[in-house]
Amino acid sequence: MHGSRARFAVAAALAWCSTGSLLALPWTISAVVTALVRREPVAGALTALTCLTLAASAAQAGCGWMLAPARESVARGLRARVAHTLRLPLADVRARGAGDLTARIVHDTGQVRAALESGLVHVPAAAFGVLAVLTAMTCLDPQLALVTVGTFLLVDVPAPGRSLRTRRAR
Repeated sequence: MHGSRARFAVAAALAWCSTGSLLALPWTISAVVTALVRREPVAGALTALTCLTLAASAAQAGCGWMLAPARESVARGLRARVAHTLRLPLADVRARGAGDLTARIVHDTGQVRAALESGLVHVPAAAFGVLAVLTAMTCLDPQLALVTVGTFLLVDVPAPGRSLRTRRAR
C-alpha cells in the first residue's frame, strides 16, 4: 500500500511538472519570435523551447509509466469480477452469442482503463492548468479574470444539467 501511494505521489508530481512546462511554452515561443523580429540570435530561446517541450513530454510519459501498474491492477480486478460470464449456462451463451459477450467484456474493460487514465492523469493536470491560467490572468488583468470566471459559471456549470435533460427528452 505504501509503495502505491509513493507511485501516485510521483505520478502526480510528474503530471504537475508536465503541465507547468506546457504552460511556460508560450513565453519561450514569444522569446523566439521576438528574437527573430529583432534579428537577434535565437539559439538560446530555441534551446529553452526544445528543453521545455522535451521535459513536458518526458514528465507526461513518466506519469503514465508510474500509473500503468494501477491501471493494470484495476483492469485485472475487473476481469476477475466479469469472469462470472464464463460460467453462464451454455444456453444463455448461445442465445447471446459468445462473440457478443466477449466484445462486451473487452469493451467494458477498455472503458474502465480509459476512465482511469483520464481521471488519474488528465484531471489533476487540467485542474492545475486552469488554476495557473486564472492566476496569470488575475495578475495581468483582474477584470478579464472576473469576466472569464463569471462566464464560466453562467455557461459551463449548468451545461451538464441541460445535457442530461436533452438525453432524457430523446
